[in-house]
Amino acid sequence: MIVADAVRFVAGNKTILQDVGIALERGEFVGLLGANGAGKSTLLKCLARLVAASAGRITLDGRPIAAFGRREFARSVAFVPQFMPTDMPLTVMDLVQLGRVPHLRGRFGPGDRRIVFAALEQMDLVPDAFRPLAELSGGERQRVALARALVQEPRVLLLDEPTSALDLRHQLQTMRIVRSLAADRGWSVLAAMHDLGLAARFTDRVALLAGGRLSRIGGWDSVLTPDAIRAAYGVTAVVGCVQGLPYVLPSEDEPAARSQSA
Repeated sequence: MIVADAVRFVAGNKTILQDVGIALERGEFVGLLGANGAGKSTLLKCLARLVAASAGRITLDGRPIAAFGRREFARSVAFVPQFMPTDMPLTVMDLVQLGRVPHLRGRFGPGDRRIVFAALEQMDLVPDAFRPLAELSGGERQRVALARALVQEPRVLLLDEPTSALDLRHQLQTMRIVRSLAADRGWSVLAAMHDLGLAARFTDRVALLAGGRLSRIGGWDSVLTPDAIRAAYGVTAVVGCVQGLPYVLPSEDEPAARSQSA
């Protein structure tokens, strides 16, 4: 559905992405993993047309993404950032309703209202519908941003750290919702994540970025090996599965990683 081929991104003298290739199939949920600075957010922004790749090709259904009009592209691809601005003078309802704009051909109708209410209900936001965004916690704002993407009804959903500010219950709720969007609606989902255990549990495949390159992609058990984790993150880790639930437990950082952070 959406394909990145030999994508390169350079900012100033720094190469952030180098020859990255990845393809998302219809109904597939892929976790995008890697250490801070590996290029995860930049790749998502390239796919979402928020920044232009320095080289390479990105296509949606075989068409270059630059060939899509803004409204047409917004009906197909939604991006949820890690951080949402807090200074917008909007309520939760206001922001979520904005997700319907690419689909409107006139006034906001009953069908649009049903879609908005369903998203608010799905994300546990109905009691907060008329609260100003400025009053929300980071986790609440994150759920609002996802609700806005839900009402946008895209075919491709790009998520930047969707669970980073959420408590345990809402982490699981969000991942189950995203999993169902892929499985039941056929959406293609790419989510940058730091929680390797959650990624292993809920995604179809994981892609591991290291130094701006895609080092591995595949099932979690073939990608998240102790050697690959050591190479990408600079830590030793214990990887396993208990009662069908995968886990990744860092045990010690490598000497090189400690000296770099000192």
